[in-house]
Amino acid sequence: MRYRRSVTYDDRLTIRTWIKSLRKRVLVFAYLIQRSDDGRIVAEGETQHLVVDRSGKPISMPERYFRLMQDGQTNECRSGCPIAKLPIFYSQNYDLNLGPHIFPSQKYRLIYRQLLDSGDFSAEDFIPPQPATDEQLLLVHNREYLRKVRTGDFTLRELMRMEIRFSPELAKACLLSAGGTIQACERALLSGISVNLGADFIMLMPRMARGSAF
Repeated sequence: MRYRRSVTYDDRLTIRTWIKSLRKRVLVFAYLIQRSDDGRIVAEGETQHLVVDRSGKPISMPERYFRLMQDGQTNECRSGCPIAKLPIFYSQNYDLNLGPHIFPSQKYRLIYRQLLDSGDFSAEDFIPPQPATDEQLLLVHNREYLRKVRTGDFTLRELMRMEIRFSPELAKACLLSAGGTIQACERALLSGISVNLGADFIMLMPRMARGSAF
């Protein structure tokens, strides 16, 4: 890492990364950090990555992923570096408008706005997610729990376990967020990369909600 100049907490930064060097077993990512207001370089650096299997043994990168990375490879990136249009899933319903809460759901909306303000993305670049289907959700949850999520028919004890007050809007956000994550994973399997801007409604337990997990 090479540091060029200092920054303060109020500075807005632009962080760019790209594939600088690519071989079947080793790839190098380069990074450039700039002040957003004047484009001045704050720091730059590189990281080297070894391709390994699940046991940590070095292997050659699968040909499919090697070709995808070749398509995105470039030798340098400055302020005019083109940014590939990522498949990004987002819904305004991810934000529950909770105000000052331990679960800051406005972060999804703020990330969306920052991407728009960057000028690299337009509203048309964001894909509205579809709610997760019962077939998908039943791989994790039981049918009675899904019925309660869709109807709000929870007991007082079950409601007391939730850090976010249950509402139809909450149920919609959870189903959309789960659907967005599933669809982003499916898209990534086809194109190599995809993003869902709302994935913190983690559905952990098959029969109940607890805290901010549903």
